[in-house]
Amino acid sequence: MKFAKILVSSSCLVFIFFALNAHAEPQAVNRQERIAPLKNYYLENVRNEMDQPEKWAESFAGKIKPEEDAARDLIVFVHGFKTSPEEAEDLSEKMFNSINTLKVHAHDNSKPIFLALSWPSDTVLFGRAQKAASKVSAHLAEFLKIVDSPKRFRKIILIGYSLGAQVVMDTLGRLQSWKSPKKIDGVVLIQGAILGSSIRTWKGIATTNFPAAELDAIARGKPLPEPIKFNVDGAGPYFYSSQLAEKFIVTTSDSDFILDVLFEITGTFSWNPAAPRTMPGPGIMSSYDNVRLIAIGRPFPSNPVFDIWPQIMAPELPDNRGGDLGLKKPETRLAPDPSKILQQTVVRYEFQTQHKRLKEIHLDELPGVDNGHYPLKREISRRNLLREIFALLEYKTTP
Repeated sequence: MKFAKILVSSSCLVFIFFALNAHAEPQAVNRQERIAPLKNYYLENVRNEMDQPEKWAESFAGKIKPEEDAARDLIVFVHGFKTSPEEAEDLSEKMFNSINTLKVHAHDNSKPIFLALSWPSDTVLFGRAQKAASKVSAHLAEFLKIVDSPKRFRKIILIGYSLGAQVVMDTLGRLQSWKSPKKIDGVVLIQGAILGSSIRTWKGIATTNFPAAELDAIARGKPLPEPIKFNVDGAGPYFYSSQLAEKFIVTTSDSDFILDVLFEITGTFSWNPAAPRTMPGPGIMSSYDNVRLIAIGRPFPSNPVFDIWPQIMAPELPDNRGGDLGLKKPETRLAPDPSKILQQTVVRYEFQTQHKRLKEIHLDELPGVDNGHYPLKREISRRNLLREIFALLEYKTTP
């Protein structure tokens, strides 16, 4: 039995390793070196200054001339998990070129400045990358603090792809902690690798009844024991900070293998979860959808969900006089005999999204956009998605 468990665990680790490697963007090959820097484009590497956010922020802010950029917008792009410096540069330039091709501009025809962050996400350990994302958010928050006093940019748009969504949302959390929190004009999460419940609130009603005692009362003609009810309300860790975004855009896909497998099956992404473990309906105990593991880049259930917790009577002890008692953990995945349930708690949750200006882009409904975890990979898909995003942000683009 122990050998079987070890074999299964090893197989899971191998599966996770290959799935994580599948997450990475393909290596850029034979990239032509630029003769001159791209205009309005900045790629800032924080990999060597992870413990010096203030120093990095001051250094980068010094590169931007206020007299030139006071009437312009800033777009910040943050790449995702398992991305090397070369891949970060390649994807960032592709994003910038697509924005240029679309001729994204404000109503006064000014073009935005594009900033891309390159951060140390190139590790096979997702938890380590999550911690790095949290640290990098300090760099971005410090930079935004500097450029806001005095105000350097007319609007600021933050775009996070995959795990870059955590960098963006952790940045908002840091901004929220200031005495005068700064509003961000737009936040865009493209197939975000954070929890879908993290920006939501939930209302829960828990009801505890006593099935075995109820059956006994019926048999004896006695009054039934009264059920116990109580509330279990809550809010996700990014719910309050998400309110700093004037516009909030999220892409979702029902065919995202990365978010589907690694969130819901392996639980790799369930670092510091902030939502209840739930089941889709009462009595369905053989298969369940764990809302605590649904990524924000996947469709979130709109119907109420349920959590069922039966407490089953301990089995009678066999008389084997000091040997192995043969005790087994009570089976709760299959509906047990009600006469054996001391008490059972059923929690009914209703999740709500309170952000008034949240817009969801369903990739499967958007023509010309790849439905999955890599809508930014192909040029045509990337361009069509960015056109939709900037239209929602009220920018002008080419037809």
